[in-house]
Amino acid sequence: MDQTLQFAVLDKARPVQKVEGAGVDGTTLLTLLSQFEPFGLWRMELATGLVYWTQDIYEIHELPPSSGPVNLKTAIDAYHPDDRQMVIDCLEDVVARKSGFHFVLRIAGKSGGYKLVKALGMFHVDADGAEWLIGTFCEDPGGVRGVVIR
Repeated sequence: MDQTLQFAVLDKARPVQKVEGAGVDGTTLLTLLSQFEPFGLWRMELATGLVYWTQDIYEIHELPPSSGPVNLKTAIDAYHPDDRQMVIDCLEDVVARKSGFHFVLRIAGKSGGYKLVKALGMFHVDADGAEWLIGTFCEDPGGVRGVVIR
């Protein structure tokens, strides 16, 4: 694979952007982002470890869609063996820092090879005080990238 992997965890969360005048709901935004290629949203409830994916993430993983939570071990095991510990460390670091992350790593394809995927995520506290990790997931279109470590 000639592409360089990419990995970064933010020291702290970026300021919240104001969306005045944008007036776009989540479903419309997801439709926009996924109109030309699979693009999904995910969330992980930190209290339970339950992970939920939108349909396109199942498609990228070449798995049949499910209406319930995804097994976190199954999701991590989809990554290349050399990348799995980075994913675990990343999630733990983001929770500890209450920040965000970005990575381009490899997941297994059914054909036996690996494909690059890009994940973005951030720590989030909902209106009820529940803590989550939330983010986006898509196939990486490729191109050579430099490695970014914190």
